[in-house]
Amino acid sequence: MRTILIKLFSLATLILIVTMKANAQSYVELKEKAQLTCQLTSKELQERRETVITEIKKKIVSKTELEFGYIFFFTNSDACIDMLAEFIKTESKCCNFFSFKLELAPSSQLSLTLSGPEGTKEFIQMELGI
Repeated sequence: MRTILIKLFSLATLILIVTMKANAQSYVELKEKAQLTCQLTSKELQERRETVITEIKKKIVSKTELEFGYIFFFTNSDACIDMLAEFIKTESKCCNFFSFKLELAPSSQLSLTLSGPEGTKEFIQMELGI
């Protein structure tokens, strides 16, 4: 009888450990996914899509896919630089997981690298519809 109780206790302990590990793993996954969210309300996000994001999408000349994001290329102009700088300023507040790099190459090519942690590329695809 004692052997059976010890085995049952061991089995219960093992189940508890496995459950705790699964819950911890789920928590980490949820936390990582939560970090890839926009802080804007649905209405604000919809307005942003209809204005700023739509305008930026129109100006994209080409794009290069990265492991965790994209490089978007634009025609160099003061207006485009201003638009992208404003985009970076506002996006960094609502999507604080993004990493931004605005570059004007000697060849006058203007590019914006938008990247971040794993899942960022998929987030960009969903939000920009690309």
